[in-house]
Amino acid sequence: MRRTLLRFFADIGSKLRRWNISLNKHRAIFVLCAWLLYVLMVSIVAFYHEPWSDEAQAWLLARDSSVRDLLLIRMHYEGPVLWHLVLKILTSLHLGYGSMTVLSVIIASMGIVAFFRWSPFPLLLTVLIPFTYFLFYQYAVIARCYVLLPLLLFSVMIAKRDAFQKPARFFLLLFLLMNVSIHGFLLSGSLFVLHLLLLAKNWSTLSQKNRRKHIAWGTVLSVLFLIVLRSLWPASDFIAPEISNNLLKGMGSIIVILSSIFVLASCILARKIILKYSGVLFLIVLIFPQLLLMLLVYSNAWHEGILWLICLLASGEHEQEYGNKSERNIIAKQTFYLTVFLISAVHIIWAVTASVHDLYGPYSGAKDAAVFIKNNVAEDKTIVTVSYGGIGILPYFERNIFSNLHGGTPPSYFHWSVKSGMDISDEWMLLHRPDFLLLNLKIPQQNSNLMPIDIEHYVPLKKIPGFLYWKMGIFEEDSYVVYERKNE
Repeated sequence: MRRTLLRFFADIGSKLRRWNISLNKHRAIFVLCAWLLYVLMVSIVAFYHEPWSDEAQAWLLARDSSVRDLLLIRMHYEGPVLWHLVLKILTSLHLGYGSMTVLSVIIASMGIVAFFRWSPFPLLLTVLIPFTYFLFYQYAVIARCYVLLPLLLFSVMIAKRDAFQKPARFFLLLFLLMNVSIHGFLLSGSLFVLHLLLLAKNWSTLSQKNRRKHIAWGTVLSVLFLIVLRSLWPASDFIAPEISNNLLKGMGSIIVILSSIFVLASCILARKIILKYSGVLFLIVLIFPQLLLMLLVYSNAWHEGILWLICLLASGEHEQEYGNKSERNIIAKQTFYLTVFLISAVHIIWAVTASVHDLYGPYSGAKDAAVFIKNNVAEDKTIVTVSYGGIGILPYFERNIFSNLHGGTPPSYFHWSVKSGMDISDEWMLLHRPDFLLLNLKIPQQNSNLMPIDIEHYVPLKKIPGFLYWKMGIFEEDSYVVYERKNE
């Protein structure tokens, strides 16, 4: 039975190798075609995408904050601000809100170029992986800081190849990575620790010049880590996010967790001691801090993509170490390729369904709500928002239109503080009697009975639908309802 199974896998492996060798003769052409198709398809989906409030918050922070405020103040409330600094360039050039989506597509496309340069996988997997859910949709079409992660992570992996001889580029990329998000900060620290472990193992083989380079750059990066960590320390009035376990909801997260197990199982089948195998060590060192953060502090559904990227990088480490070794266990090799292919196939299905929804349905009602307000609410009328989601419409206006957000004056972003600048108390409403209310519906069953204020003096004027789509279903509603004060 064992011989029959080995012969079966050997035959399949032989055919796949011959096919892969044949295709590899034209690898550059296939990769270029895959990249062009990726850019075209992502651009089409992004063109029809309606940004939601989290995308708007980043744009408003960049538009209404100085560089000094972003670096010295906002980091204590928003986390790392590399994405906001990049957006600041767009706002300084007086480009419109849509330029953020264009920038996201450009960065995502550059990330795929970096992936193609790094990819140690066979050609079929190399051209399929860019079309997986997070690389194609969640971290590309949706313009948030996470779009920077693939570009920087794949670039770090490329720089890692000759980091012993050229440490400056490797350490610079780690510095940029730590400024993407809290998750990027942990990823950067984990990669730095892995590099130090390898450096200690190979220290005797380095020249005196390279040793001095590593000491100097390593010291600089360590100091920068401490500076960024101090900047990320929450302010005393910061509103801490509630602990969320959205990561553990749904089959998608189960598949991601199982993928880690399958990758580890494939590695173990290679019959190597775990600590001598870089892919396993890579996976453990990178994924453990992320799981601690997500399970003990805060997580949301889209953070699952970070685990997917880690598994992808660990799989690449696995392939680089054993991919070309003839003595590699046949069953382990085919299991490894099959695992990566099946997981990628599931992700591609998710990417297709999410993209179709974004093409034919409203991801958020923010844009249409802004258009409705511009056409139906006179400038001399007062309008208020009764939730954070209301800021989703503000990038479509040149100023803060909500009289209960910072008193109707700049800035337009939401301040994550006990003094948020947004007053939605019944006392304030009775005192100022605003002409219009804007409600952002976040769950399908939400209604006036669940509103944070009393709206008995208002009638609904217009509901603008929107639904945040996640993989193959609706994550939450993102509709807007405009209320008008009754004539009394």
